[in-house]
Amino acid sequence: MADKKKKKDPVMDADTKGDRADQLGAIVLGAQKKYGHRVLVGASEEEVLVVPRITTGLYRMDLVTNGGIPQGRITMWYGERSTGKTSKVLRVLGNAQRVCANCYRPAELKEGVITLPDLKTGKKKKIETMVVADCECGDPKNYLCLWVDAEKVWLSNWSKKMGVQPGGVIVMRPEYGEQAYDMALAMVNRGIIDAVAIDSLAALAPKEEMEASMEQAHQGVSARMNNKFLRKLVMGMNYCVNTYGRAPSLWVINQYREKIGVMFGDPRVLTGGKGQGFAPTLEVECSSGKIDKDEKTKEVYSAEFNYYIKKNKVGVPFGRGSYSMCLSNTSLFEVGDLMEHKMVIEDAVASGFIEKPSNVMYVFNGEKYRGMSSMVRYFGENPDEYEALKKEMLRFKLGIVDDDD
Repeated sequence: MADKKKKKDPVMDADTKGDRADQLGAIVLGAQKKYGHRVLVGASEEEVLVVPRITTGLYRMDLVTNGGIPQGRITMWYGERSTGKTSKVLRVLGNAQRVCANCYRPAELKEGVITLPDLKTGKKKKIETMVVADCECGDPKNYLCLWVDAEKVWLSNWSKKMGVQPGGVIVMRPEYGEQAYDMALAMVNRGIIDAVAIDSLAALAPKEEMEASMEQAHQGVSARMNNKFLRKLVMGMNYCVNTYGRAPSLWVINQYREKIGVMFGDPRVLTGGKGQGFAPTLEVECSSGKIDKDEKTKEVYSAEFNYYIKKNKVGVPFGRGSYSMCLSNTSLFEVGDLMEHKMVIEDAVASGFIEKPSNVMYVFNGEKYRGMSSMVRYFGENPDEYEALKKEMLRFKLGIVDDDD
């Protein structure tokens, strides 16, 4: 019986006649036919040069990350306990829900209805929440996030305090790690999700470990599972870009553990294997600072949190900063509010946005304010003007000229 004629491969068997440009063009056309139109992209094209950002809500952190958290990339937050990791990610999610998921431009929110499946029956149901209003792109899209709640600590009240619209969040509580990763990859590969948040990677136990007895040891199982997921996810994100023109974000929260018997050097190690450090575009190390207490009642009213940009592939790494969070209601702030007003005011004075004719006098928009406390009070009572000032300062510091930047 005669052998069947071998099918021509559009890439490997591309026409090799002509000069280099003709040969390259034939391969490009073959690759587009076989793999899609976005597999090959010119390095000077806008979709490669421009990385959409999501503001963190923190002036200094937006500055040291070159504009905020990169959309469509992997960001890892890690540190000791009670260092504000979950709260930071919740703030990023809340800010992400205020942009159009189709073009990533800031958009106004309005009361509306979104359609999602009922997580018990699978049937469609309408959920009342805040939705993205009209957008310049003409196709406004709401930001949808899958929150992997491995530690079962999701609180709707606290998430709302951080600015999150719970109607646009699907909370998953997996029984083991592979279950969470399979569902996350299924949503990512189909382009139906805009972000996946894992809280936390350290709590995701492999199925092999869950089904084994306490007497059995399983070295390296968690590391293999996590590294395999990250490799498949990166390829899945590339597939989303090639197929749908955009990729979802992955926000991973991880925790420190300590090696046994380490006498010299840093004994701290991240759970999940060393391979996880290569996948993220941005790594943020979180730590705690001083705690402020009332001298009379000894009640804690604010806590300081520090952050260090350990890795940044889309900006300058090794930047650091700090901020304070209000932990009890005051005349100006409520629990959960950020308190970096003094830092912003000092930077605004150095940049010329606020005048300081003397050691105690400040001039802003033609009005005089005596002392730092009066300036803080003014911006605390006028949050819109405070946010506008931060935006103008960020544009000035980052060299942003056009709104589309």
